[in-house]
Amino acid sequence: MRDRSPSTIDPPRLPAEVGDRARAGVDPPDSGPLRPRLRSRAAFNRELAARLREPREPQARSALLLIGLDAFEDFNDIYGFRVADRVLAGLGRRLRDSARASDLVARYDSDRFALWMSDAAQLVEVAQLARRLLEVVAAARMRRDVDIHLLASVGVALYPEHGETLEELVRAAARALRRAKREGGNAYHLYAPDLPQPPNRLALQSWLHQSLAEDAVAMVYQPQLVIETGAVHGVEALLRVDHPRLGRWPLEAWLATAEELPVFERFVRWGLERACLDAVRWAASAGFTGTTAVNLPGLTLRDARLASWVQQALNASGLAPSRLVIEITERSVVGHGQAVLTALERIRALGVRIGIDDFGVEHSALSYLARLPVDELKLDRTFVEGVGMHADAEEVARAVITLGTRLGLTVIAEGVETNAQLGFLRDAGCRIAQGYLLGRPMPAAALAAWLRSHQVQAQGA
Repeated sequence: MRDRSPSTIDPPRLPAEVGDRARAGVDPPDSGPLRPRLRSRAAFNRELAARLREPREPQARSALLLIGLDAFEDFNDIYGFRVADRVLAGLGRRLRDSARASDLVARYDSDRFALWMSDAAQLVEVAQLARRLLEVVAAARMRRDVDIHLLASVGVALYPEHGETLEELVRAAARALRRAKREGGNAYHLYAPDLPQPPNRLALQSWLHQSLAEDAVAMVYQPQLVIETGAVHGVEALLRVDHPRLGRWPLEAWLATAEELPVFERFVRWGLERACLDAVRWAASAGFTGTTAVNLPGLTLRDARLASWVQQALNASGLAPSRLVIEITERSVVGHGQAVLTALERIRALGVRIGIDDFGVEHSALSYLARLPVDELKLDRTFVEGVGMHADAEEVARAVITLGTRLGLTVIAEGVETNAQLGFLRDAGCRIAQGYLLGRPMPAAALAAWLRSHQVQAQGA
């Protein structure tokens, strides 16, 4: 009996005239009144450009979602282009069936699809659609004894906020897609219009390689305090890059546009070594005995050399392994299974602590938590910001704090800016907090002075 489950991708059987239409950039007849057609790129661009020229209501909003398969070139290498094309064709039908009749869906190029969400008035609906598309890709299976596990990333651009022309929207969605992939993949990312347009990518890559020698890279540190006593628990290291024209950006914004792995390796190793050295210096100058957390880009978890980089940073500085925390984002965890487990187990075997940053954003991460070698959990700032304004945010915050505590994890709340938020966290059972209310990010020398001052204040209290 043939498996007819919805998670199976069938090889396409198209009439000859449909293939002729596709080669000519013409769409096949509509397959039904309740779902859109899977368009070619040319037809998609043509129809979307026409829709953008139509009058719209002042408050109307639409969204362009670009769906790109993660590391699909590896699949091509293993199974060949013919099998890969069958998989893509079947996957296109699954994505088409996830859209509404009023939406536009296309196989945009070799391993990317595009979806135009005609009515995107509520951002939560856009997020739900992006998650559904990721789930559709992850659920895809192929028959004939070929077991595949595909993952994808989604870049989202909003109309008219992020662009009013086809070219502007595609450019914005493509940038968001690249950033989602750079953060580890299997995630969606909304275009961030507040970030200035980076320079030419080749020029940027060249500049990044030179920036360490030119002191354009800076490490700043934000304190983490015990809520009940005010004692210093630790610090988080935050890497910043200063561009002579664009100013200071978080490192992840630069890495989102730089595709060469040597850029990642050089910055990651420099960041690990600098954070460890600064922690040892604070111990000597300010009596600092807390932990130092370093947040790593998701892509580094795929590099088998990561544990050796951590070991080399510890050896060079003399920092005790238990005082270093390697933080990974929740998105880096979800969907990457054994590869992530192996990388984290190697690091934890060194005696280093592991933390999950931005926890609570991806609901599917709950199933991974019990399996991961994790010591710390950082409550995402969006839930802290919602304290006193959104009951749902408060409930999620309480649930994460309770879950982490029951699992024996250290729960840290980030983004604390008001006494009301701090009071809520204390009552909810959270022990550690971080945010502007308690201390802003500062360079290593300034933090040393802050630690000495804080120690004096604590002794006099």
